[in-house]
Amino acid sequence: MHPSNIIKSVSIFAILLVSSLSAQIEIYDATTQKQLYLFTKKFGLTQTLADKILETNKTPAQIIVAKKEQNSLEAYILHADNRNTKLLVLTQNGISKIRLMPLNAKFIDRYTVVRFDTQTVQANETDGKFAAQLSESMLKHIGKRPLTISALKRERVFGNIVFPAKTVALLGEMEGLFMFAFEYNGELYDKNGVLLGDTNAVIPVDFDRISEFYSSSRLHPILKYFRAHLGIDLAAKYGASVHSVLDGRVTDVGYNPNIGNYVKIAHNNGIETIYGHLSKIKANLKPGSLVSKREIIGLVGSSGLATGPHLHFGVKKDGTYINPATLYTSHRERLEDINFFNFANEARRLFLESNINTKVARNRY
Repeated sequence: MHPSNIIKSVSIFAILLVSSLSAQIEIYDATTQKQLYLFTKKFGLTQTLADKILETNKTPAQIIVAKKEQNSLEAYILHADNRNTKLLVLTQNGISKIRLMPLNAKFIDRYTVVRFDTQTVQANETDGKFAAQLSESMLKHIGKRPLTISALKRERVFGNIVFPAKTVALLGEMEGLFMFAFEYNGELYDKNGVLLGDTNAVIPVDFDRISEFYSSSRLHPILKYFRAHLGIDLAAKYGASVHSVLDGRVTDVGYNPNIGNYVKIAHNNGIETIYGHLSKIKANLKPGSLVSKREIIGLVGSSGLATGPHLHFGVKKDGTYINPATLYTSHRERLEDINFFNFANEARRLFLESNINTKVARNRY
């Protein structure tokens, strides 16, 4: 989104929204292809529609579902460059007719700068997580943590709909030194597009040795025939704590005859981790649960096919098993998207503009 391209709302808003928007409006993020696919799946549409939307503009922002009935759907697709689209779906006799129509109506972005004291930030909130990442980065590169951090928040308005304010950039300051950071697709980056924060995976368990390595073919110790071992086995004490290696969301919890009690967790960048042979799974863990890196998710055991207590640790990348060792390869993720750098320049300008509404929130977090 380029703030310099923001234009004022036009009278078509009143006609458009009063005539079509129902009392209950649903809003969906649509900044990635995956989010678009989830949207089309939710409403029984094909992924071809998501691809068509992406052809119109590679970076849609949000989708407003204005009306959903048994045989029809009416929605508005807001794009980052304000080339917005109206979506109509009409289903008759099992056949869906889909129309994508350009809209003259535009959204407006309003910006506010919120300042807070870094000593009161809680890491379990989005702003707190970003602030902690910025603080750690300044400590690493400058040698001191920031005294204050300011958040540039964007409030998007489309007609009479006001989207929740979202942090899009941060500014850390201390003793005349400062550092900018910018939100992009849910992650925080510096001015050079380098990903901030500790994104390295941690070891899932305090283990004694690797009892089995990742292999395309190995002799199974119990079944006595060769088959792939799509993970590593970490021999550990019975009842030792098993941790999530990264922040993520639980996708599955259950029992499998091979790996026994298991937990599966999805992470960023198409990564999924699998933890098997557990003796116990954390009681309140279920699909959809959010977990933090280093959070205990269960205890080492020997459930399923196992000759002794150990953790089976597997890793998938985009649905395909990979050697877990690659998860611990050191790397620095860096963006090369020109849209990111264009917005970063605009965000810096917005931070420095004196006419932005500034709120002090030192005790807010």
